[in-house]
Amino acid sequence: MPIIISNMGSPNRIEGEDPGGLRRYEVKINTELIATFDHCRRDGLAVCLRLAAEAVDAANKQQKVKLKFL
Repeated sequence: MPIIISNMGSPNRIEGEDPGGLRRYEVKINTELIATFDHCRRDGLAVCLRLAAEAVDAANKQQKVKLKFL
């Protein structure tokens, strides 16, 4: 079961933008999209991984709330 964090590029799609600037990321398990988050590349890998974990936690909590109301 691969867990994939993919850099999807700039959320603003501005040409000539700072290469270390803000980027949108997707977290997937296999091919299923679990969460998205934004991260400034110059903040480094550790921050990226923490933000990914927080985005997945938030998505899980949101899913539990949806299921509670079904």
